[in-house]
Amino acid sequence: MRSKGREGEGEGEGEGAMAREQALLSTEIVNRGVEPSGPDAGSPTFSVRVHRRLPDFLQSVNLKYVRLGYHYLISHGVYLATIPVIVLVCGAELGSLSRDELWAKVWGEATYDLATVLALLAVLAFTISVYIMSRPRPVYLIDFACYKPADELKVYTYPRSSVISFHLHASTYTCPSVF
Repeated sequence: MRSKGREGEGEGEGEGAMAREQALLSTEIVNRGVEPSGPDAGSPTFSVRVHRRLPDFLQSVNLKYVRLGYHYLISHGVYLATIPVIVLVCGAELGSLSRDELWAKVWGEATYDLATVLALLAVLAFTISVYIMSRPRPVYLIDFACYKPADELKVYTYPRSSVISFHLHASTYTCPSVF
């Protein structure tokens, strides 16, 4: 008898699913002792408990995405925690002012002393340098090929004795410096 499904699917796939389901189940027989009363008084009683085990998450493909999400959360946790707070504070401050009041506060009433400007520039320079240094470096893949020169361009290697005799006859080196 064939189960419902496409052509080529048979009982083997249904049995495979059943085997996987049975692999997740574990049984335990518990001795409950002797029945004290009732029609079965004096006879031992047993219970069978069936526990469903958790699937093996290490074999799951979806665990890859959990790890990726956890890595992203840990790597960017500072940003994920501070950006909403900054947006809320700035939004509350800017929301309480009209456009004319905001313009007057930023350009009209503000007094910028040298320490404030230098601190702002230092923070800006530090932020830019951290950003530039933390960017991934480009990796270039170069196609590699060996060049085989023509015979007239080849450099031949000679045995050590012939090189020594050449230099001795050419008076390039003296005998003690060669040996």
